Amino acid sequence: MKKNISIVLIMMICMLSFVACGGQNTKVYNAVKEEIKGNLKDEKSAKFASINDVLIIDENGTYYVLGSVEGKNSFGVMVSNYYEAYVTPNDGKYTVDEVNYLDDSQYESLYEMYSSKAERIKNGESMLSNEELEQELKNQDLYVTSTSITKKEDLYLASGDMISAVIKNNSNLNISEAVIAFAAWDSNNLPLKLKGSVDINDATYIKEVNYSNINMTPGSTYGEDSGFELDSDIHPTKARAIVVSYETTDGTKWTNPYYLDFIEANKGKEY
Repeated sequence: MKKNISIVLIMMICMLSFVACGGQNTKVYNAVKEEIKGNLKDEKSAKFASINDVLIIDENGTYYVLGSVEGKNSFGVMVSNYYEAYVTPNDGKYTVDEVNYLDDSQYESLYEMYSSKAERIKNGESMLSNEELEQELKNQDLYVTSTSITKKEDLYLASGDMISAVIKNNSNLNISEAVIAFAAWDSNNLPLKLKGSVDINDATYIKEVNYSNINMTPGSTYGEDSGFELDSDIHPTKARAIVVSYETTDGTKWTNPYYLDFIEANKGKEY
C-alpha cells in the first residue's frame, strides 16, 4: 500500500502546513471510510489502510484524501483499490462529495504530483497560471499544439461529441506512448465533467486519455484525425489539454512536472 511513500510524504507536507494534521484528519478519514464501505457488497470485508498511510490535504476548506482499501467484489474475491475523495466540513460533520477509484499508475502519479507540490511550496514557488503554463509547455519535448471539439453530427457512427488534441514531438526521441489530460467547458464557460462513451468510471473534471502506439518520430505531430469520444450527454464548447507523460521506443518514461499546475488552474474552474 505504498507505506514508505505515503509516510514520508505526509511528514514532509505536514511540516509545510499543507496537510491538515491532527484530530480533524481522523474525522475526515472516518467519513471517507463510511462512504466507501457503503459502496461495497460486503461492508465487513473492508480493510482500510492506516491513517498514517493516507494523504489528507486541506485545500481552502475542502479536504482531499488519497488512500487504499481492500474489500470483496461481487464475486466474493478480495481486491485492492486506490481512491481519491473530496470531503467538505458542514456544521461539525464531514460530507463526502466525491470518491474516484484509481488504478496503480494513477495513484502513483498523484503521489508524485503532490510530493512535487509540497517541495515547491517549501521553496516558495507558486503554481503557474494557464498563460504561464502555455509558455513553459511549448519548450517541452512533447506538447499540445491545439485542441478541438467535433460534434457527433459531423462524425461517422458516433454516439457523442469528440474532444481532440494535436501533439508535437519537439525532441530527437521516438515516442511510442503518451497520456493526455483534458479539461472542458460549456457555452457559459462553466467546467464540465468528462466521461468517455464507453467509460464505466464516473465523469471527472480532468480526464486522462491514453495515446497508444503513436510511434512519433522527431518533429512529427499526431492527433489530427483522432480523438476521444465523449458520453452523449456531455457537450463541451472549449477545451484545454496537456501531456501528462510519455514513453519512448527504448522504454524511457517521462512525467510532466507541470501537470499539477494544469490541474490547479483548470479543475472545476471557470474558463
